[in-house]
Amino acid sequence: MLRSRQRPTGFEPVFVALLALVLPALQPTLAAQQQSEGRPSPPRLIHKVEPEYTPEALEAGLAGTVVLGIEVGADGAARDIRVMRSLGMGLDEKAVETVRLWKFEPATRDGKPVAVKATIEMNFRPPGLPAQRRKGAAKKN
Repeated sequence: MLRSRQRPTGFEPVFVALLALVLPALQPTLAAQQQSEGRPSPPRLIHKVEPEYTPEALEAGLAGTVVLGIEVGADGAARDIRVMRSLGMGLDEKAVETVRLWKFEPATRDGKPVAVKATIEMNFRPPGLPAQRRKGAAKKN
């Protein structure tokens, strides 16, 4: 038997708000559970620098995301940085340079810092660029 979809009751936003309040409280429990299962707790970004645009990318109005694969060392430094998805016009290099300046609180396993792999998505949006503009779109004059 087919049932019609129920209409929203108005409680959905309240549930989402409650979930947003409860999830941070559960985070230490989840980290403890991960560690008890042998998985390290995730690293936490503690110092972030924003990337710079290259003049070529600004002139072209280039917007998009560079995806980087990194290792966060036991010392909290990003290393072994590689571009997994390129944007071009020098923005890949700017993303790599920027992540080298970031500092992390390292992942831990059994209370000891450990190195872990991570993926970083670095979004490039030039100032004043409308959200609907996409990669490679030429500026309108």
